[in-house]
Amino acid sequence: MNEQSVYGRPLTERRAPRRRAWFWIVLGVVVLPLLAFSAVVVLFLTSDDPFGAEPDLIDCAEALGAAGLETLPAGAEPECAEGGFQDAFVTIDFVAPQADVDAWLRTELPGTELQAEGCVDVDGCLQVGYGEPDAPENGWTLDIDTVDRADGTVAVAVAAYSL
Repeated sequence: MNEQSVYGRPLTERRAPRRRAWFWIVLGVVVLPLLAFSAVVVLFLTSDDPFGAEPDLIDCAEALGAAGLETLPAGAEPECAEGGFQDAFVTIDFVAPQADVDAWLRTELPGTELQAEGCVDVDGCLQVGYGEPDAPENGWTLDIDTVDRADGTVAVAVAAYSL
């Protein structure tokens, strides 16, 4: 026996929502991408460094090897770090007497000199790129910046990075 509605038409059985095609389409097209986007937003909001770009302190012997250098000036107490999300980099920062820094540069990179022109916010700078005669053999670009501290010492920042 068929039941009839108030309008005289037979009543049809309604399917459960999970069996309707439009339910799955809405779920796949709207809800799942919205949940994925929300998860990414939460990751970025809760992470201090979502791309890993902040440098991590490393052993200076490892940093020197990565930069293509062998030694540092005598008495220098360096702080070394590495990092990079897509492009790797290594930094070496230290303070040493000006004469020791000059001798170190002549030993490590013979034929190069610090330049005063073209440097931004530093007293002397040097850039040795891949393919230049004195470039490190590891294929990285090497930037050296110096700032005179007016007490006979120089703050040196060495940055080696891949291109």
